[in-house]
Amino acid sequence: MAINLMMYFALTPSYSDVMDVNMIVEQAIQALGKADVKGDVVFKTSSTINLNQIEYKRIEFMHPQGRARVEESWKEGGRQMDQLIVFDGKRGWVRFNGATRECTEGELDTVREIIQRGLLQATRGLNNKKNKLALLPETVVDDEVCVGLRVESDTQGSTDFYYSKKSFFLRKTCGKKKLPDGRTLDATEIRYGYRKFSGLFFPKKSVVTIGDSIKLVQVIDKVELLPVADAKAAFNKP
Repeated sequence: MAINLMMYFALTPSYSDVMDVNMIVEQAIQALGKADVKGDVVFKTSSTINLNQIEYKRIEFMHPQGRARVEESWKEGGRQMDQLIVFDGKRGWVRFNGATRECTEGELDTVREIIQRGLLQATRGLNNKKNKLALLPETVVDDEVCVGLRVESDTQGSTDFYYSKKSFFLRKTCGKKKLPDGRTLDATEIRYGYRKFSGLFFPKKSVVTIGDSIKLVQVIDKVELLPVADAKAAFNKP
């Protein structure tokens, strides 16, 4: 029996309609762009954060190989507050208003978690063979159709990632967040308005909702890619 070609093409899903895990990962990585700086780099991000009606200025150095430095300053009760956290890959230190101490094991776990979460949200961490990926049904984020992946990670547990079906930029994540007081709450992040820094795309703003009452808004002011040699001192003991 002859096949009606018009009906065949109408009923056969197109490339854009059929999504699998590998395709989403590949497209999401490509969407990030290509870095202007070659080789191993450190990401330096300057941002403004609003949490509980307090504005924080943050400068963050992140090395994908597992090192981090976070500088924060804010005003509380009319007083200037400054905090620095440094993690060299094995040891960590906290300096608060001039006093320095070593990180506790709990704080080190939190820093490692932040690094791993950052790698996953930067999409490149999805290639880690230890992670288990599964396809999720499509959803809509701010009127934009998104394809979804569920990522099972040893360090992050289960997290859902939703990418724009048009641009493949990461638009939304859903997972769990462990708080300093020991509670674990549902956490959702939505990203807005990507723009390019040093050849790579980053969101202009992200809104994080934790539980029913915690809301954090982060506006990224600038992202720089630094050769590791130029940023080496950032991970030294303060």
